[in-house]
Amino acid sequence: MTLHLAKEYINVMEILVSEEVEKQLKKCPTTMLPYIRKTDLETYALNRLPCLYASSQEGLERQTYIGRKKYRSQVKIAVMQAIAAVQRDPIRKSTPLLSPEELEYQNILIQALESIPNHSHLRQTVVRALRQAVAAENSSRETTANRSISVTKNDSITVSRTASRSSKHSPKHAWTAQTYLS
Repeated sequence: MTLHLAKEYINVMEILVSEEVEKQLKKCPTTMLPYIRKTDLETYALNRLPCLYASSQEGLERQTYIGRKKYRSQVKIAVMQAIAAVQRDPIRKSTPLLSPEELEYQNILIQALESIPNHSHLRQTVVRALRQAVAAENSSRETTANRSISVTKNDSITVSRTASRSSKHSPKHAWTAQTYLS
């Protein structure tokens, strides 16, 4: 799968859905908010709505007008359905996609580590340094998302990002995105 970092077009429906999600989340009970990821709501709703692509300012204005006029009620219903779906299963396992920056970071790590022979002292030193760097970054974060690096017996390396949801009413639940290097 290829991610395009710079797009020359936009799906206006994404904007409309994001606005509606924000609006409806303000009405949600605060006890539910720790269990709701905006991304889950937006993708759930977008998968039930038509696309409205634009590649110019005029197209953006036109598609926004069409979206607000023709699809307003459908957007509202799709977001309500998304919230209901998330509320039915608030602690499900979910593996977030890596951001373009994290993918680039990961690719650089893969290239660097692939150039170092397995079971070598240098590889162990690099992995140790990476672990220290990730630990330092995690300790400076204000979010509950953390990265980790682990090495298996056969020298394959796992780079992972874990985020957790917890509240005073429920135990901690986590999801992890992982990449394996060997």
